[in-house]
Amino acid sequence: MVRNQVMDAIKDVQSKDAETVQVKFRVIDASTVQVLKAESPNKGLNEEVKKAIETQSYLLPKKLNGEYNLKITFK
Repeated sequence: MVRNQVMDAIKDVQSKDAETVQVKFRVIDASTVQVLKAESPNKGLNEEVKKAIETQSYLLPKKLNGEYNLKITFK
């Protein structure tokens, strides 16, 4: 459920080649998400994913406080 909503939140981040970004983030409250780590060889994509998750955090369910790991593959 969380994975689908985060994927929706970053749907406008695009890459020409298939690329995977490992993301670790913490849901602090209903409107605050802190990205702890976004890792892939593409530093620019890491920053885009980090910004997209933090700025679209209102799409996440309100009662999901905690830390999550997410693997996102762009094709």
